[in-house]
Amino acid sequence: MSYAGGLGKRSVRQFKPGRILEKPAHFAARSNRRNVATVGAERSPIAFQAARERKIFAFGTNKDQNSLAPDTVLASAVIDIPKAFVQVAREVRAGSFRPRSIRFGLRDAVISFVWNPALSARVPRDVVSLVEEAKGKIAAGSLTVPRGNF
Repeated sequence: MSYAGGLGKRSVRQFKPGRILEKPAHFAARSNRRNVATVGAERSPIAFQAARERKIFAFGTNKDQNSLAPDTVLASAVIDIPKAFVQVAREVRAGSFRPRSIRFGLRDAVISFVWNPALSARVPRDVVSLVEEAKGKIAAGSLTVPRGNF
C-alpha cells in the first residue's frame, strides 16, 4: 500500500501521480469507457492530479473538494462533523446516550453529496435523476449502502 502524505514515511513528492490510481481499489466506476476515481482525502491532491492527467473524473471525500480540482472533481461526499457531534451531544444531554459505534449518513443529514457546479452541466440529466433518486431512497432507509466493518 502506498500513501500520498501524512500516513507513512513517504511524502507526496515521492509519488508519480499516475501510480496513485494504479490499484483497482481506487476506481469507483467504469461506464461507457469513462473512468471515475475515488480516493481518501489524505491522497486527494496527488490523486486529483493523476485523474486530470488521465482525463477521468474523481470524487472528493470527507469534505467539499470540488474547488481543489474544479475541472476534475465531479462531486464530493461531505461529512458535517459538527452536526454529528451535536446529535451525540443531544443524546448525552437527554441522558439517552449509550456507548456504541455510530454510523451517520444521508439519513441523518451528516453526509451529503455535493455536485461540482463547474462540471454538473456535463452530467447527463438521467444520471442526475438516478443519483437524486438514490439519495432520496438512502435518506428514507429504503436503499442500504454497503459499509465496511470497523
